[in-house]
Amino acid sequence: MRSSSVPLRLVAAAVAVIVVVVGLAARPSSAQCFLDVLMVLDHSGSINDNDEGPIPNWIAITDAISEVVRVTACFPDIRYAAIGFGSDARLEFNFDRYTETVELVVAFRSIENRGGNSNATGALRLSRTDVWPSLANRPLARDLLVLVTDGVPSRRYEADGLADEVAAVKALGVRVVGIGVTTAVDADAIRRLVSTPASENYFGLANFTQLAGVIEELCDAPEPSPETTTTTTTTTTMTTTTTTSATTPSSPTSTTSTTSGSTTSSMSTPTSPTSTTSRSFGYFTPQKKFLLL
Repeated sequence: MRSSSVPLRLVAAAVAVIVVVVGLAARPSSAQCFLDVLMVLDHSGSINDNDEGPIPNWIAITDAISEVVRVTACFPDIRYAAIGFGSDARLEFNFDRYTETVELVVAFRSIENRGGNSNATGALRLSRTDVWPSLANRPLARDLLVLVTDGVPSRRYEADGLADEVAAVKALGVRVVGIGVTTAVDADAIRRLVSTPASENYFGLANFTQLAGVIEELCDAPEPSPETTTTTTTTTTMTTTTTTSATTPSSPTSTTSTTSGSTTSSMSTPTSPTSTTSRSFGYFTPQKKFLLL
């Protein structure tokens, strides 16, 4: 049973959530925001050993995530996925598993707190191999990874490869946000992992609700400029020359007519369409239609 005692910092966080909700409520419910958000959740023993308040850290984490899901429900095109990790990492659900707010809240609250060591490297690698390249990750969506951890990877569990793995994830175009939890959090370690500037991509658990603002910011940001295709076409020119000559009759009883004709046609070949991007959508130009006749 969850404790009814709520620390003042969580009350302040709830007030912040209400402010965000009011701001988002003014938006049309059909507002589009193609965003795929992956929550990577640390459930290692150190998360459970250093609670920040009377509410266990794990419950505070899943409660905060559920609140973010509810706040961003006005953007129906946001999708969520989750990876949980301790000594090993597990894909809890991918982007195409749940789309309804209630389903997502239940799914996040149902993630098992399995304890163990902290293998953040394995969790990020799992995202790189099983989430971002999967069909569930929509091609047109922006990608956001939210790493919720105390920033203390276990030395025996690939700790030395963490920096390289997070760099590989960022190279895929994924924005990395960090949420630092527990009283023993290594905030500096997490700041070194997140996208730059760190001041906009790292938050403490007490400020977890700011994540909704980050998602809102991504939804409000202008879409990348659409690909443009420039086509250059040379107009076809046809030239025809006809020459006719006739002799005058030499006598009334004899008529000789000689006609000589020469026709010369010249036609330039249309140049191939050139494009400024790697994508080109072909179409028939009038010149190409003429050539097919």
